[in-house]
Amino acid sequence: YKRQELRRDMMRQIVKARRSDMPMLYVTHNQEEALALSDRIAVMSDGQIAQLASPEILCREPSSAEIAAFVGGGNVLLAQVLRAINDHTVCLEINGHEFLARCRVLPKSSSVLVCISPTAVTQTYDIKGLEVRAAFVFFQGSSQLVETDLIRDDGSLFSCTLPLTTKVHVDDLLRLCILDAWVIPDVDA
Repeated sequence: YKRQELRRDMMRQIVKARRSDMPMLYVTHNQEEALALSDRIAVMSDGQIAQLASPEILCREPSSAEIAAFVGGGNVLLAQVLRAINDHTVCLEINGHEFLARCRVLPKSSSVLVCISPTAVTQTYDIKGLEVRAAFVFFQGSSQLVETDLIRDDGSLFSCTLPLTTKVHVDDLLRLCILDAWVIPDVDA
């Protein structure tokens, strides 16, 4: 407990001391610290900068599936492209559930990887919701972290993690509504 409080106090002091006219370099493996203290974050992979962006962009618009999984626990799913809505929005489908996703450029292929933040998913009772099964449930005070298995049409499984406030038990079937998603850019595009 004391170590966690000391870390938070240190972060508060750094934020107070930081000035816009004085650059600061902070190196950490702790994602919470990096997201809380930084204007820009360089995510390193194999000695190279994999993405350099603001904390918001890293979490909302990761440049790869690896960064999506590393920063903020983004769920990465394979989705089918149904149609373009405009230059930066597409309608996607997973197991019959249609939802909108933001994109940098319109995808050229019929299937894409899409990043869905755990906080951009809500439980619904609509028959058109994405059906998943609760695999693990972790109580976290006012909410619970639910790891789910998505049973795809082809029988394969995909796990995603959701913060839910309604009581869920292992093996419960849930229907989900995707509120926000990001099409991970195709590296060949």
